[in-house]
Amino acid sequence: MTALYNTGMGEWDSANYLTHTMSGYVQLYDYAKDPQMKLLGKAAMDYLTTAGALKYYRGSYGGPSKRDYNNVGPYAGAAGELSLYFGDCPIPDEKPYREFVTYVTSPYRPPEAVVHLARKNFAKPVEVLASKPSYEGWFKKAGGEDQPEEFETTYIANSYQVGTLPKGHHEDINGF
Repeated sequence: MTALYNTGMGEWDSANYLTHTMSGYVQLYDYAKDPQMKLLGKAAMDYLTTAGALKYYRGSYGGPSKRDYNNVGPYAGAAGELSLYFGDCPIPDEKPYREFVTYVTSPYRPPEAVVHLARKNFAKPVEVLASKPSYEGWFKKAGGEDQPEEFETTYIANSYQVGTLPKGHHEDINGF
């Protein structure tokens, strides 16, 4: 949790891995007997749903992503699980993913402000500037947690959202 809040997540908002990470933390929240551990599970879920809410847009996931494996479009990748919390997709989900049961049966719900962020209930247009840590900074690269590796711009308009990286697509990063 210290690394998550101080450095960020090495997969940083991955359209593919964000909700795999959430699956573990929501179970910590659900099943921990120690109140402090339960609180850590909630803190992680609040962080991860907030990160997801920024990129969530009407059932899809809009913005750069580390290792997304082309999980784009309605309910694809993280957007599927996040749609259970945020809704707002005009298209029904015809094939829900099997991990959805983890979220449906959990009493965890994101804070109301996070739901409003996901549904873009604020004055628009808005530009969000964010920095992302290196993947290696968590365990390999000395000093990798000291400075950001990527810089992201997300533009949220009245009828669309787009996110970009100055470097564009590179390595295993979808830069748009």
